[in-house]
Amino acid sequence: MVFYASVYVALAFAFSFVGFVAQQPTVHFHEYSFPEAIEELGGHFLFGAVAAAPFLSFWKSLVDGAFAIGIDADHVLGALNLNVSSRPDHSIFFAIFAAAAIWAVVRLDKSGAIGAPAEVAVLVPITVLSHLSYDIFAAFQVFKGVGFSFPILSPFSFSLFAFPYWTWIPLEASALISSVVLAVWFRARSSPQLSAEPRGHEYHELFSDSMFSLRNKYYSLTGLEPGEPHCSVESCARCNPGPDHFCGYDLPPDRKR
Repeated sequence: MVFYASVYVALAFAFSFVGFVAQQPTVHFHEYSFPEAIEELGGHFLFGAVAAAPFLSFWKSLVDGAFAIGIDADHVLGALNLNVSSRPDHSIFFAIFAAAAIWAVVRLDKSGAIGAPAEVAVLVPITVLSHLSYDIFAAFQVFKGVGFSFPILSPFSFSLFAFPYWTWIPLEASALISSVVLAVWFRARSSPQLSAEPRGHEYHELFSDSMFSLRNKYYSLTGLEPGEPHCSVESCARCNPGPDHFCGYDLPPDRKR
């Protein structure tokens, strides 16, 4: 978990360098100054962990909470008073970039300690939704109306989009609903009943096995051997014994019924 969180923070910090493209005067909100830092860290972790709760995984909730804090690595350059766009990681394209990168990193980890690559990668967009939700909530409840605008289209546009206070609810709800849908989908894919369902060439093998069994059953009932001719007489002695019936094929008497 610590490893993935560290990778995510590194990704968030690396992506924040796109803020130099805008070359805007820095805006620093000092969220991580004491005592605001306690509310900022705790709030982001709580919103992130709750958003991942539908996965019913303690580790996924921890990872999502850590990811929610890690996004704010894009504050570092602004805190150094460099002329960068404010919070470039709070964007749709960062979610896509980080999800793809985390998927690749988890794919290299063969332990599968937290989950499959896709299961961990989907936590990234969920994290972004929950992070924006708490940022908006805190902007009005903690920072008194500062910090509710985000460059959600960076690095293609650094224009700030303002979110009204009530939007923190649908954002967190969207994160939760996404988690529910994805958790159900991943569980269905890993279900033994579904994984045992035959597909493609397996259907062909089942069909072949069934036909082979039927053929053997036929030979067992008729007394024929594979490759022997089939009698075309409807009331063959092998099926319907009669004293006057003679099978048109020259089979040994002990084979007739």
